[in-house]
Amino acid sequence: MAEITPVKFDDHATKCKIWLWETVTSGDTCAPVKMPYLDDATIYSFGTFSGAASVALHGSPQVENPTLFVALTSNSLAIAHTAAAASVVDQNATYYKPVVSAGDGSTDLDIYIVIK
Repeated sequence: MAEITPVKFDDHATKCKIWLWETVTSGDTCAPVKMPYLDDATIYSFGTFSGAASVALHGSPQVENPTLFVALTSNSLAIAHTAAAASVVDQNATYYKPVVSAGDGSTDLDIYIVIK
């Protein structure tokens, strides 16, 4: 039960910003990241989805120290990856954070957010 801090990568050729939360297990919390002034967000989930593991993406409009988050959607449906998947995010937010739920002791996920 750790807080996973993402690693940030900049792809200067494509002008994309990429955040990676690596080795997220059941019970871990993903630290939120501030991504203002960016749109065209996509979330990618890879790894071992054991038990009933699911990855959602939550966003907050708050400018500093966010405490209010809501689930974001893709094509007007809640993002809920239960296997390796990618989803384009419908809404923009100031802060984003992946949320892993219902996994078991074998859950081991790598979650990327790519924003341009």
